[in-house]
Amino acid sequence: MKVFGPIYILFSFVVAVIVFFTVTLPWIRRGNEKAARVAREEQVDEQRPAYGEYVWVEEFPEPLTKVTPNYPAQAQEAGIEGNVVVQALVGRTGRVLETRIVKSDPHFDQAAEDAVRQYTFKPAKADGKPIAVWVAVPIRFVLN
Repeated sequence: MKVFGPIYILFSFVVAVIVFFTVTLPWIRRGNEKAARVAREEQVDEQRPAYGEYVWVEEFPEPLTKVTPNYPAQAQEAGIEGNVVVQALVGRTGRVLETRIVKSDPHFDQAAEDAVRQYTFKPAKADGKPIAVWVAVPIRFVLN
């Protein structure tokens, strides 16, 4: 029995390692596949229009998910209201790829930009295919 002790422990360890990787490897692959899919989507969006470039579309992008911006505490305490216009590059997948501030209010620029980056859109279409375009997103900050 003493001879089988170390062999049994080694065998148990090998089985445990095999079971661990058999169970976790599919999860790891799924994570890598998702990351690869996102990377492929971003590569597809390499045909991005330059900022301000005219792009002909049949269907304009429509927001599917809007995120309410956080009202900056300093502006709220000071009783300041304002408007910001953010240009967002909506990719072929409907995700916001880039943002630029067009009409600025220094109190609210960062909050507006952070909110717009989280928007999702139904992508614009030309010739029935999704395309990347810039859209203007006005954000209004009003105290209640």
